[in-house]
Amino acid sequence: MDAILPALAGLSEARQQLFLYTLTLVDRLRGDGLEAATDADAASAARALAETYETASRGLIYEHRADSLPGRRIAAGIREVYEELGRNRPSGFAADAAAVLRQLEDVVTSVQRSSPTDQRAFLGLAERLSAVLRPPGAPPAAGSGAGGPGSPLILP
Repeated sequence: MDAILPALAGLSEARQQLFLYTLTLVDRLRGDGLEAATDADAASAARALAETYETASRGLIYEHRADSLPGRRIAAGIREVYEELGRNRPSGFAADAAAVLRQLEDVVTSVQRSSPTDQRAFLGLAERLSAVLRPPGAPPAAGSGAGGPGSPLILP
């Protein structure tokens, strides 16, 4: 939790909401068993997506790729949701998305540094926060997740 608060402090309210929503997406997309992602996969997904949105905000289309299959799965899932969220304002949303994803990458890196032996320390944090952000009665890692009907999050 100590890594999340400084990340939120540097963001506008709309970006804070997008950041928290993105945490719930990472939690939903982390996978289980042999397909389970690690913190490195989450950082790689955030970095690749941030680079993609930074490129898009300059008017260029180029998709950067995460380093691993779980990272690509996380990135693809986040991007699918982000495309829907940014449909009405693609250029402005690209800048917001890039800033939020860079913050997410920084948080993952910070959590990794503080828990170097736990390859899923950040993902555990995302799971705990997702449970807090989930509307009462919603199942864990549900398809609609936070931001869905009845969610306390207001999305841009």
